[in-house]
Amino acid sequence: MKSEVINNTSSGRIEFTAGELERLRLAARKFGREKLDRIIANHPPEYWENYWKAMEERRAGIRQERICGNRS
Repeated sequence: MKSEVINNTSSGRIEFTAGELERLRLAARKFGREKLDRIIANHPPEYWENYWKAMEERRAGIRQERICGNRS
């Protein structure tokens, strides 16, 4: 992507046009989706089952209580 660089701010900040910003955002979203797909593909289903179970416990506060209880 070729862009017009406006570098006349006192901070040296690079400014983009609205169209350039939108293209950057779309590229970032695409990259994020591709990275997430690779992460998901590299772990077995059991990993994700355990992950979501741990997240649910954490949200419910169960995991935190268990950790605190083990330290006593």
